[in-house]
Amino acid sequence: MKFKRVKYYLLMFTMVLLFGAYIGVSFFATPTSADTTVPSDDPTAGLTPDEEQPDASDEDNNTSNDDFELPTNAIDLVNYALNIYNNGAGSTSTIEYVVQNTGIWQGAEVGVVQYAVGNTYRCGSESLEDVYFYYADADPLIEGLLLSNNLVMQEYRAINTDTEKNSFICVGTEDYNVASRTYNLNADSGYKKSYSMDQGLEKHVVVYSMEFPLEITKDTVEVKTYDTRSNKNYTIVKFSYKIDKLPDELDYYYKKNGSLPVVTYTQYDYTFVISKSTGQLKRMIREETFTSYTTSVPGGLTINSKATFSQTFTSMDKSVEVPKPYLTYKKDK
Repeated sequence: MKFKRVKYYLLMFTMVLLFGAYIGVSFFATPTSADTTVPSDDPTAGLTPDEEQPDASDEDNNTSNDDFELPTNAIDLVNYALNIYNNGAGSTSTIEYVVQNTGIWQGAEVGVVQYAVGNTYRCGSESLEDVYFYYADADPLIEGLLLSNNLVMQEYRAINTDTEKNSFICVGTEDYNVASRTYNLNADSGYKKSYSMDQGLEKHVVVYSMEFPLEITKDTVEVKTYDTRSNKNYTIVKFSYKIDKLPDELDYYYKKNGSLPVVTYTQYDYTFVISKSTGQLKRMIREETFTSYTTSVPGGLTINSKATFSQTFTSMDKSVEVPKPYLTYKKDK
């Protein structure tokens, strides 16, 4: 196998993220109003070039200079990047989620778009998935049915996990403002639920601040794109995940997260944007198409959906402090 040799320093430091009544997400560049657009088709849109690596002659830098090899095989390269994410010092990211739903109800075609924006934090045994769910473009004919049957979500939700402590804590509230990234867990709609890790994962299936949930091998994926030329800073790898290799639990992901019934996947693609200089993940994009059917709506409702999930990393392999939104919950005091 052909390899490209690269030298770089892994800089380790602690970023202290303040949190109090509201998570200090102003640390990140976040929009001032709700963004109701689908993530760009360009996997590298909005990304800045890799930061310049320290010069090897810098005598003040005590970090050792390690040689390492970046695989040129698409599957090996992705697993190399995922290993850094899964086992590195820590990471932070911003996330965008858009689910475009088209329903057929009593012969009429109706639609609603589910959105989510937020952040993830991961360090050691701890993680946080911090998300604002909202919706738009609902047909007035069916909006009430969708809301009353919990087929779309409108709430702030945060999930803290700590595998060493076997702790899974979920908090949420409908008293929130996605534009200002603020929320009130102590409102009437606020809640806090605590589980063991097994109980929490059984309920929510996947928490995207934890380890990457899928196995990437030649048996589970087909390589659709392996692009090393179109961007000088990043390699772009796109896989089509084999539907029959998806974990059975993913059929229940949308049901467990309270937005859609059990689904049948028809396509499941993943795009990885990987730094050429460090081998680290810069962005992951998941694109799904699926169908579902619910009898909770009078007359039954068939739903055709396309979901796009984009996770852009703002730090990788660096120790971070994981905020704990549940500490602001006072209703159980």
